Formats: sequence, C-alpha cells, structure tokens
Amino acid sequence: MKKRISIILLIVTIGFSSFKSYFHTNDNYNYNYNYKTHLNRIYGQKSRRRVANKEEQGNVIMNFRQFIESLKEKLKTEDYNKLIRLNEELDSALKEDDTERYQEVTSEIFEVISKYGEYLLFIHQKILNGEVLAAFNIVKGDIVVNNHITNKNPSQENIKSYELLWERIKNIIPKSYIGKITDFNIITDGKANVLASVSGIDSIDKKWEINVDKIDSIRENGQLDCNELNNTIIHEFAHILTLNSSQIEGFINPNSDNYQTGTSTTKQNSYLNKFYQRFWKNIYDEWKETNETGDLEEKENFYKKYKNQFVSEYASTNIEEDIAETFTQFVTQDKPKGKSIKEKKILFFYKYRETIELREEIRANLKKLSKHQNKEEVINDLGEFIESIVEKLKFKDFMKLMESYKEMKSAEENQDYDKVNGVYIIINEILEKYDYNLDEVLESIQEQRYLASFNIINGELSINEEMISKEYSKENLRRYQLLWERVKNIIPKSHIERIIKFSIDTDGQNNVMAYVNEEDTTSEDWRLTIDKIDAIKEDDQLNNEELNNTIVHEFGHILTLNNTQVEEGIIEDSINYCTETATTKDNSYLNKFYYKFWKGINEEWIKAQESEEAKRVFYENNIEHFVTEYASTNILEDIAESFTAFVLQDKPKGKNISEKKILFFYDFKETIKMRNEIRENLKKMESLK
Repeated sequence: MKKRISIILLIVTIGFSSFKSYFHTNDNYNYNYNYKTHLNRIYGQKSRRRVANKEEQGNVIMNFRQFIESLKEKLKTEDYNKLIRLNEELDSALKEDDTERYQEVTSEIFEVISKYGEYLLFIHQKILNGEVLAAFNIVKGDIVVNNHITNKNPSQENIKSYELLWERIKNIIPKSYIGKITDFNIITDGKANVLASVSGIDSIDKKWEINVDKIDSIRENGQLDCNELNNTIIHEFAHILTLNSSQIEGFINPNSDNYQTGTSTTKQNSYLNKFYQRFWKNIYDEWKETNETGDLEEKENFYKKYKNQFVSEYASTNIEEDIAETFTQFVTQDKPKGKSIKEKKILFFYKYRETIELREEIRANLKKLSKHQNKEEVINDLGEFIESIVEKLKFKDFMKLMESYKEMKSAEENQDYDKVNGVYIIINEILEKYDYNLDEVLESIQEQRYLASFNIINGELSINEEMISKEYSKENLRRYQLLWERVKNIIPKSHIERIIKFSIDTDGQNNVMAYVNEEDTTSEDWRLTIDKIDAIKEDDQLNNEELNNTIVHEFGHILTLNNTQVEEGIIEDSINYCTETATTKDNSYLNKFYYKFWKGINEEWIKAQESEEAKRVFYENNIEHFVTEYASTNILEDIAESFTAFVLQDKPKGKNISEKKILFFYDFKETIKMRNEIRENLKKMESLK
C-alpha cells in the first residue's frame, strides 16, 4: 500500500524566442544558454526526444536534414545539393561558435526555400517550434485536422483536449483579431520549455499560426493547466496585435527611421514604433551591442542596469518581448501611477482607444472563464488551492500559507515528518480562520485527481457520479472496463466482493501503479485505484506482467488487513502487532508474520527511518530477509511482496529468511487455495510461465 503524496510542486514554464516566431515564458527567464545550444535545438543532427504518445507522432520532421530529404522530389537537384552543403556548414558554424557565419548560412537557406513558395517556408518554421503532435486549420472558428504537417490523425480523446485548448484561446483573444489566426498546432519540446508561440505565415503577417505545447498546457487528466496559460495567450496575442500587417510594412526600408524588426520596418503610427521611439531609442544601441557579443553576464548586467524599465526580466530580451510583456501587464493589472519607466510603459497603452477596448474585452472574457473555471477546474495540490482562495485571504495570511506550503513540501521530500506535522498545524490554524479544514481540503484534492470513479455492483462497474460528474468517452470506458475485468479475473472469488469502489487516477509515468484503501473504519470494504498511464500501454494494451503482479500485491494488502484480520483502533494493552490505525488479531497473518520475522529487527528498522541513507543501509544489512528491496519499506509491504512471490514463484527450499517468508504462506490451507486459484486464473490469461 504505497502512500499517496497529495502535495505536488508547481513547475513554472520557461522558454526562448527564435527567428520570426514569438515565444512566451514566465518572469523567471533563464539566460543560461548560448547561441550554440540554440542552434542545436533548431538544426541539431540528433533527433529530439521522442513524443510520449506514439499514436500521434506520425512522420514528424525532427531536424533540418530530415526536412531537406522530405523535399528531395520537389527540389531542383542543384538546390537540394546546396541545402545539403549549407546544412554541413551550419554544423561547422555550430562547432566553431561562429555566430556571423551561422547568420549568413541561415539567410542562404531561407533564400533557397522561399523559391518554392511561402508554404514550404512555413513548414520549415515548424522545425523551430518542437515536434508537431497535431496540426489544425481554423475553419469558421473551429479546428479541422491538417494532414499536411503530420500524417497521422490524433485520437478522439486528444481531439477533445485540443478543442478545449482552442476554445480557451478563442474565448480570450478579442473577436476583432481571432480571425487572423488561421492555423493551430499542438507541439512539444518537452516539459517546462516553450509554452506557446505565434508566427506570421505569409510575407506580410496578415495570417498567423499559434503553437501550444501539449505537455505544458494540458494536464494528465485532460484538463487545461491554466496557471500560466491565460497570461501566455494574452502575451502571444500582443505579438499579433503589434506585428500584424496593419503595423508593419512587410519589408525592410533602409531609408526609414522607424523601428525595424528582423524582417520588416514598422509603420509610422504603429504601436511598436511609438513604443521604440519613447522607451527604447536611447538604450537600443547599448542593448544591440550587448546582444551581439552573446555574453550572458553582459545581458544580465543590462537588465540589472535598467531593471526599473522592464515589467519582467524576460521583457529585456528585446523590444518585441518587452511590448508583449508590458501589454500583458496592462491587461491583467490595475492601472499604475506611472512612477517608474516600466509603469509608464503600461500607461502607454491607456493612450489608445483600441487597446483600452481590447483590455476591457479580454478582462471580461477572463472573468467569464474564471467563474466557469472555479466550478469545474481540478485543483491538483495545496498550493493551487491556496491560490484559488487568495481573494478571501488577508495578504499576510496568503504569504504565510504559501511559505508554509513550500516548507511542508520540502519536509515531505526529506521525509522529515516531525517538520511536516508542525507545518501542517500552522497551515490548518490559518485556514480555520476562513472556515476551511486542512484534512477536508487535502481529501477533496485527492478526490479531484481521480480520472474516473466507479461503484462495484454485482461485480460490474457503475459510474460514481457523486465523486466525478464528467462524462466518460466510450473509448475510456472500454479501457477502464478492460482494467476491471483483469482485476476481477485475478483476485479470488472469496475476496473480490470486498472491493466496492474502483478508481482510475494518475501521478505520471512510473510512479504508483495501484493502491488500496479501506472504505470504512472496520476494514470490511475496500477501494482499488489504478494508474491509467502505468497500467495501459501506448498501443492501448494492458501492461500485463507488471499489472498482474501489482494486482496480486494489492490483494495481499486486502487479505492481511481486512476485518477478519484486524480490530479497529489501537488496543493499548495488546501484545499483538499494531498498524497506525488498527490492532492485529491473535491468529492473523500479519501478527504471526511479525512475531516470526520482524520482532527481532523492528527496533533497527525504526532507527533506519531517520534518512534515506539509513534505510538503504538497513536493507543491505538485512538483504536476505526481503524478497525485494521495496519489501523492506515496512512490514505491510513486506508481507504483500512475500505473498506475491508465494503466488507467482515456485516453492523455495527455505535457505534464507526471504524464502522462509514465502514458505510461511504454505502453512495455511486458505492461502494455498488462493495461490492455486490465482495461478489458474493467470494461466487462463497466458500470463504465467
């Protein structure tokens, strides 16, 4: 029975920008990369990490060489050969840290590709944005699969998540601009990198695409991760607002004094040109010199020197990111007094009727979404709960709660349970001032993490609508039914009726595959929860061997901890083994197991709980006592692991204590009968060799 951790550290999203794509990151932008790693990401000869969901991968173009090969039939031989040569020169520039040569080669590449039309240039841009999991055209405001980008259609389950994401974008970006977005792509460059980007997909930036990272924006339960997403959408919209065809010329005018992006001259009355003339003209040369050197320390020093001019560190990246970050603050924050330059930048947008109207529209949209979100969005951890009630809290209490939450998380990771308990009391005392109880909050968070919940009626699944009100797709119901049938076909008939609840959840890949817990104080009825990601493989088949072993293990807990084996509560004058909440009965499996195998090492085990190193030493000193390392966690896991070995392995000779623990179960007719039944069940499923 693996302990569930209900407090999860919130990971913030960071990223970077390149070429004509405009990326958004959080305020804690990390400058610790150089142009060499930047080149590696774009043109690296090694494929990027594989997409977690193979179903959606299709034939994804993953680096520039693959891109060239994909165009071989369309290119003239001379252009194909030239691109191959230029690709090699890019490698050389990368190895030699030759920034100037890299820029020259890049220009030559774009020149060759642009001869074959804007669409190929657009495809090339996609290589810069990470792996494309799914691509869509926007038709009459709805998403339609675009098979030109990746050749495999996403599943219906994923389509629903992508539709949810597009609806969020559509419900934030003002109606007067949403029509400029003609393409919507789901990408990924791994967790906590680029959350989203926008790119002009024609020469005058009249049409735009928006790219959103699936891993950073969609949680494992299919719901949106709105912590960063809303602000990111506003930030990306700001790029469209300030760089669209009404704002830029579409070409470089060498005779103009207006601000010039990398590809175009801004118009006289454009937001970006006016922003440049007012806030950047006097520092632009210094910024340019700093960025041309590529020296990270100089960039940091530039930001520190002009810190009062930027709403975030990321805003100092360049003027395009500065105006986008500033616009985001303009929309989401109250009107400042204008004491500093960064506040004056926010006030800049109050001079224009259009931007004031856009602000009002976006804020109204966010308010509508907030009401809907408060009703339906899942809160995944205590930190998110505290943030969700911030308007009800005094600022002092909010800061103390967040500080205490981080302390609790750190103490939990270090297994300092005395510290956990102390901080727990502090958090609960503050929450009680606002009529919240921490136990109830954590229980509610745990329940919300369930992807699906069922009652078991006459051996069959029945949706538990009291716990989860959402509708399940036919595809998911089929998967959950398959899982339940596997459970039902392994656990002996004499005990399967003890399981009255069946839940599906996930804590990510390769963590807790399953666990059981009592549904009442008497330990008569039980709930079994299985992790969807760990139990069901990418090809939709069950993870047979590990899943079967886990089901037997979890049954080992039900067998040894049910109401025929333990008495509710701690009986103080009893000499029998006690769990945290119950006292074992005289002839229970667990009590007999304790006296035979654990009484002599229990004190040593208790001392070993002080640190991870001490636990490791305890296991190594007693390695012959345990059938697996996990069995040394505690006596409850030891008896469950030993029972699993008893069921699945041949009868040992009993040379060491771990083998004697397996032989322990051969002393009972009931467990021998169960072993035979489970093995026969597994044999029918061809899972037992």
